Amino acid sequence: MNAKAMSIGLALLAAGCALQGYQPQPLDPARSQAALIAIDPAEPALRDALARHGIEVSQWPLPQWNLAALTALAHETRADLALARAERARADAARQSAQATRNPGFDFTTEHHSARGVSGSNWTFGLALELPLTGASRRTARFAQADAGSREAQWRLALRVWQVRSEVRDAYFRWHAGQLAAAALDSELALRRRESALLDKRLAVGAAGGIEPARARQREADTARQHATAVRAVQRARDELAQAVGLAPETLGGMMLAALPAEFPPIQRSGLLQRTALHDRLDVRAALERYAASEAALQLEIARQIPELAIKPGYAWDQGDNRWSLGLSALLPLLDRNSGPIAEARANREAQAARFLALQARAIAELRAAHQLAAAARADLEAARAQAEQETAIAARVERRFASGDADRLEQVGAQLAGAIAQRRVAEAQAAQWQALASLEDAVQRPLDAIAAGAADPLPAAASGIAAGLADRR
Repeated sequence: MNAKAMSIGLALLAAGCALQGYQPQPLDPARSQAALIAIDPAEPALRDALARHGIEVSQWPLPQWNLAALTALAHETRADLALARAERARADAARQSAQATRNPGFDFTTEHHSARGVSGSNWTFGLALELPLTGASRRTARFAQADAGSREAQWRLALRVWQVRSEVRDAYFRWHAGQLAAAALDSELALRRRESALLDKRLAVGAAGGIEPARARQREADTARQHATAVRAVQRARDELAQAVGLAPETLGGMMLAALPAEFPPIQRSGLLQRTALHDRLDVRAALERYAASEAALQLEIARQIPELAIKPGYAWDQGDNRWSLGLSALLPLLDRNSGPIAEARANREAQAARFLALQARAIAELRAAHQLAAAARADLEAARAQAEQETAIAARVERRFASGDADRLEQVGAQLAGAIAQRRVAEAQAAQWQALASLEDAVQRPLDAIAAGAADPLPAAASGIAAGLADRR
């Protein structure tokens, strides 16, 4: 009896040695705030992190920051991505939990008798084990459900990574569009001032009435207001870009931003974009995994119709008598065959299927609208450029006439104003095209250049973990 008790005690002690300890990790708001404010884009940890994202970092600090570099930087600095990674880690932990097998049960009993037994003892000691015989189908279904949840969390993380890129791209485009608009309005405002000055001189010598100079001054004031609005929009877009990247505005203010390319990848064939939207959109992938989880949940509820069986071998030392026993336990499904949870799981599966079809329909509608918008924006930009070329040619002819004395200075300024207005129209059309291309990317949740190159665009490196240096700092 003592040897058996010692063996049981040693087994319990060995199990206890595998227990994990608790390590407190209190949050320090002041420290985390200081870490976020003090992010330096030139630090070595970020250099290594951006290299892992495929950014060329042979020159460090980077002389210019383009959209790809800013996006990679945001993937390393944004706190909401750390939250998405933590949620994915939690889903992975749930998958690990679902793999665990059911532990055997253990019962220990002791009794005291008023009368002594044949051995002269008043005590009975007993122990029994409960060993599960069935339940593999439930465990398989639980693992399938958790595995689908883990994959869904991975796609949700990838979707959040894409949303960060989208936020950085939109702010980057708005900043460039504001720059173009402010530059065009600056040129136009200078010409408006020259026009007003020339008409005021004509008014002073009696060569013009008072209405036209007044209208010119009004046009000058309108252009000045538009220019001031454009300058404020540039600053606001830069602040929004700093927020999207995860930097303080003054930090981004010290970084040189690269110019956007003059031309973007051509709009892909609608069939290729449609296949991408239907099969490769990140939210579509996540919806597929949610449906797979609902399928596994239904399998689990169906498996619960069958009771789990367990054998219970036992031993008792009853006042000197060795007693061995073997029992069988099961929950009898006499009153409930799990019909309610099965119906609920089946309805949830149907709901997930309907959500998936609705998501696909919305993706196609968004793609169609974005494709039409992009085509119209490109046509509008081409028309604006053609008009600007025409106005430039007219201004050149007026300039030659002015040089030969056939045109006066007011006609010269008027032709230059027409060209400046046409250039502002080009800037507006360029901004509209950037916005349309951004909508097209969001409709397929892929960069257009990646689709043009036929890249699979796997889960970005940002979804694999936080750079070690930044994680330590936080």
